Amino acid sequence: MLSATPIPRSLHMSLSGLRDLSLLQSPPRKRLPVITAVGPWSEALVKNSVVREKARGGQVFYVHNRVQTIDREAMMVRRLFPKLKVGIAHGQMKEQQLKGAMDKFAEGALDILVCTTIVESGLDMPRANTLIVSDAQELGLAQMHQLRGRVGRRDEQAFALFLHPADAVLTKEASERLEAIAALGEFGAGYELAKKDLEIRGGGELVGLAQHGNLGRVGFQRYCDLLEEAIKRAKGEYRERPAVEVAMPSAIPAEYLPHESVRVALYRKLLWSADTEGLSSLRAETIDRFGPMPKVLEFLFDVAGIKIIGPDFSIKKVLCSVDETVIECSPEGPPSGMKTPPGWFRRMNGFIGPGGFSALGGFLRSASQGQAG
Repeated sequence: MLSATPIPRSLHMSLSGLRDLSLLQSPPRKRLPVITAVGPWSEALVKNSVVREKARGGQVFYVHNRVQTIDREAMMVRRLFPKLKVGIAHGQMKEQQLKGAMDKFAEGALDILVCTTIVESGLDMPRANTLIVSDAQELGLAQMHQLRGRVGRRDEQAFALFLHPADAVLTKEASERLEAIAALGEFGAGYELAKKDLEIRGGGELVGLAQHGNLGRVGFQRYCDLLEEAIKRAKGEYRERPAVEVAMPSAIPAEYLPHESVRVALYRKLLWSADTEGLSSLRAETIDRFGPMPKVLEFLFDVAGIKIIGPDFSIKKVLCSVDETVIECSPEGPPSGMKTPPGWFRRMNGFIGPGGFSALGGFLRSASQGQAG
């Protein structure tokens, strides 16, 4: 699939591994980024923008995405610019009428084209280098990005104004979209816009009422985990991590990390640790920022570590309690070259050792040194 439009669903599929993603970031020669501005609708601003474009022999797209009121909007534009030729284009016009308006604009017979978002894709008008969008708060981020792509098609500096009514109360999502389109105007911004749109809108209706099955019960995070596991299985990259059951209190103390959001972020980083190098870096960062770790947090790091190395040593399950720690391996038992760590006893399909927060760390250190796995 080839697309220049930032679509959250497609990006989510790429980030999940369902689709490959390539970025084309080399602009055509002499192409300049479109200067983008966002703000309330102003008659003076619109006049200045159109007069500046006309003075250099260019044309203007004026987007008003309401067919019911587009004639009234065109009358307002004609009142502002009585000496300029203004045309109208929208999807409910008859085919020949629409074609005639577009042909006139392409030939330069019109100075301003008042139109709906029908022009957002497939048009290459070299003389049109200023875009004015009214009621931009109603448009999606992908729509605004596509509309901005209608200007600046050659080596002329292009301008895009995304305006909203001066008295409009913008929703949080609308404000975020407008801020994003203004901030991301450089070449290659489509990918960043797609990530922002994914952040604003989400990856699609994955767990809503429109879906079949039990996704609503599973939950979004668990769904993503299952999806990632299925993708890795299909690619032959799946490594089943051992299940760890802890029968003793093992929360990060609030005395060590008073802010709940910081504790949650650390839990999340531990959960997503992918390799021993990353886990070691996280450990060093935690100590550097917050000081020596309490034993319970050291234990949580050990749990994350055993999950990482577990597949290499056929470890399937770990049971941790105050009295003992039990490590179960696959039915064929631990690898024959494994040595029993000090203080541990070997069983037919695993090991049993001391309990408490420090026991798992001792096993993990022996494994990392090649004495056990």
